[in-house]
Amino acid sequence: MSTLIGQIRASIPFDAPEARICSGSCQGCSMKLLDFLASALEDCERGLNAGVKPTLKDLSRLIRMARKVHDVLRKNGLVDAVDPTSPTAAEIRVPGSR
Repeated sequence: MSTLIGQIRASIPFDAPEARICSGSCQGCSMKLLDFLASALEDCERGLNAGVKPTLKDLSRLIRMARKVHDVLRKNGLVDAVDPTSPTAAEIRVPGSR
């Protein structure tokens, strides 16, 4: 779970300036989605620190959530689409993303 959280944090621009996040038209509110995902990641980290063992359902839910947020951010131009065939794609993409 901690590896998954690290991969998500590396592929989602949580530290992007607000002016970049809220520029132009949107397919969904990127700011709210980033806040939502950051909160979910913090909840997962608190659980891990408290000794809670994540289930497969927990992992699947987090992957699905991160993938959906990543897709909206890509549509809004905040993240680049990753070519899954590139040699570095496995290092920078959200697990399970296409």
